[in-house]
Amino acid sequence: DNACVSVVPTADGGAVCLSEPTRASYVIDPQTLETLGAHSYKGSDLPGLLHTAHPIPYEDGFVNVATALFPVPKYTVYKSDGNFQHPRRICDLEPSQAFPDVSWHHSFAVGGEYAIVIETP
Repeated sequence: DNACVSVVPTADGGAVCLSEPTRASYVIDPQTLETLGAHSYKGSDLPGLLHTAHPIPYEDGFVNVATALFPVPKYTVYKSDGNFQHPRRICDLEPSQAFPDVSWHHSFAVGGEYAIVIETP
C-alpha cells in the first residue's frame, strides 16, 4: 500500500484522499477524516494504473495525468468533474523512453490551455 498524500475537496462537500496508485484513492469524511471507502471513478475507466496525487482545479472540475504501462505505455491528460468522477480524456502523450523506463509523475502544471508534464529519469 501507499500513503495518501493529498486531500481534494469535492463539489458535493466531501473529500477524496489521493496517492499515485489509482487503487490507493479513498473517500473520507472531511470533518472527521474517517475513511468511508475506496474511491471509484464513475462514468468511465480511468486511463491508467497511476495518476498524480495532485490534480489541478480547472474550470468546474480537475485536470490530472494518468500513466498506463500496458499494452502500450502512455501518459493521458484527463479532466474529471467537481466530484472527481467521470474522467474524460483530453490527450495522450507518448513517453520518450520504452517500458519499463517510463516516468512516475507526482505532479504537473497547467498554464492556460496547456498541461506541462515533465519526464524525469
